[in-house]
Amino acid sequence: MKKLIIFGALLLITSLASAQECYESSILSPSPFMGNNGEIFKLADGSLWEIKYEYEYLYEYYPTVIICPSRGKLVIKGKTLNVAQVGSGKSTLKSQSGQATQRAASSRRSGRSDCESGHWVDSVSSDGQIVKLEDGSIWEVDPVDAIDSMLWLPTSDIIVCDGKLINTDDNETVSARRIR
Repeated sequence: MKKLIIFGALLLITSLASAQECYESSILSPSPFMGNNGEIFKLADGSLWEIKYEYEYLYEYYPTVIICPSRGKLVIKGKTLNVAQVGSGKSTLKSQSGQATQRAASSRRSGRSDCESGHWVDSVSSDGQIVKLEDGSIWEVDPVDAIDSMLWLPTSDIIVCDGKLINTDDNETVSARRIR
C-alpha cells in the first residue's frame, strides 16, 4: 500500500510538471495563420516560432493556441503541429537601431563596411514584419517599415548592412533585427 501511495504521488508530480511546460497564448501574426511548413508566426508574448513539416491550410484569424516549447508542439483547434522557436519575446529594434547607427558611423570612420551582398528574399510574412533570406536567416522588421517589406517578392536581391535590409530591386531599405 505504501508503494502504491508513493507511486501515485510521483505520477501526480510528474503530470503537474508536464502541465507547466505548456501555456496558452494567441497568434498575432500572420493573419490568417495557415499552419504550413516554414511559416513563421508571432505569439502574444512576442515570441517567434516556425512551423516544421506540417501542411494544414487552417486559415485561422488570431487563434488561441497551446504552445509546448520543450516538446516543440503547438495545439490549435485539436490539431498538434511541430514547431521550433526562432526568437524570444519583446523586440529590441529601437535600441538596436541606435546601436546600428553608432556602428555605421564607426565603420565609415574606420573605412570598413559591415555589409553583406549576395542575399535574396526566400519568404516574407503577410504583414511584412518577418523576412526570411535564402541563407535561412530570419529578420524582424521594424513595424514602421513593414509596409515596404510586405510587398517584397521572393528572389528580390538584398544587401544586409548595419541592422538594415536593403532591397536593391525595389530601392527600399528597412530597419531589421536578426532573430536567427
